[in-house]
Amino acid sequence: MREKSEIRLKEDFRYVENRTLLGKKLVVGLKNSNSYVQIPEKYRESFYTFVYKIQNNLTRNRLSDQEMTLYELFRKHGYFEGAKDVRPSFNEYNSLVKVFWKMDFPKSGTSEVMRWKKGIVYCLFFLICVLGTLIFFQNYQYVDYVIDLRKFSVLEIVLSITLVPCLIDGIHEFGHFVMARLLGIEPKDINIGFFVTWPVIYIRYKGLNLNSTLDKVCVLSGGVIGHLAGIVIGKCLLMAGVDSNVLSIWIVANVSMIVSNLLPGLPGDGYFILASVIGIFNLRYKGYKNLFLVLKNGRKLFSKDVICPAIMLGLWIHSFIGIFKSMDYYGKVFMIQGDVIIIAGIIYVAILAARFLWKLSKMRRQFEVVN
Repeated sequence: MREKSEIRLKEDFRYVENRTLLGKKLVVGLKNSNSYVQIPEKYRESFYTFVYKIQNNLTRNRLSDQEMTLYELFRKHGYFEGAKDVRPSFNEYNSLVKVFWKMDFPKSGTSEVMRWKKGIVYCLFFLICVLGTLIFFQNYQYVDYVIDLRKFSVLEIVLSITLVPCLIDGIHEFGHFVMARLLGIEPKDINIGFFVTWPVIYIRYKGLNLNSTLDKVCVLSGGVIGHLAGIVIGKCLLMAGVDSNVLSIWIVANVSMIVSNLLPGLPGDGYFILASVIGIFNLRYKGYKNLFLVLKNGRKLFSKDVICPAIMLGLWIHSFIGIFKSMDYYGKVFMIQGDVIIIAGIIYVAILAARFLWKLSKMRRQFEVVN
């Protein structure tokens, strides 16, 4: 007889079935520690019977083989009461940001949001997407806006390279924050660090991956919504008679941030929205891992393990194209000669290609911690 004494799940244990392009994904985990794991499809029914037994103190009864497997999985991840706190699950964004300051967010008392209230938020989100698309294309001419630094005063240059970037990051994170609060998702901590070489401010949220796909898409799109608000604010100031080079920089920056954040080839909001809609956590990193396995073991081209590498390679090609388009854009904005832009783009792509090959050579050690 396989019997277990009375066990209970931790209070912040959550589970959700996400509707994705690759089918329903059952995700379980702990809200407060941001620990989560996907339950394979073949264990779906056993999961619900196992949780039912736990909730009704029936774990002293015989557990099936699949329920025993789930029991060991939960025990390993510390999901039962009395277990030690577990570290957060691997998140590739956190691995890209070097944090040098972090502060726990004040307890907000966020509670579950009623379904009808979420429905209102979803409708509002859809409306903003429609209006935002119109606002963006009405201001798309700022993509070709030429910045002539010779017309800037010293103060305007200082403000453009200090205050504007801080405000841009701030309005971006505020957009994420507002969407999360509207959906009842509680902030965990606020972080300041560097994303590669760019200074960033970002907020982490408790159990974000333990929410529905639509909730995650709304929260991840919040940054872009913040930049849409930034464009509206800038245009209102222009109509009010405020005319300054800094204001033009502000509008240009918000327009370009929308473009760069929605590009799925870059590790920004667009990429994480894509990963959520597809239903694969850490898509890019798993793509590296599986590509390594395909190349090493010669796995069949059309096996399921090729899905992540294929998407990842597509994102890389898309990002290379985006790099040259970005270089061309900055060349027009800052009036830099075309040859210089092409050479800089080739150097940048070469560096990324070398980084790509370097990552492939370090797959075994790098992916030991990936779920």
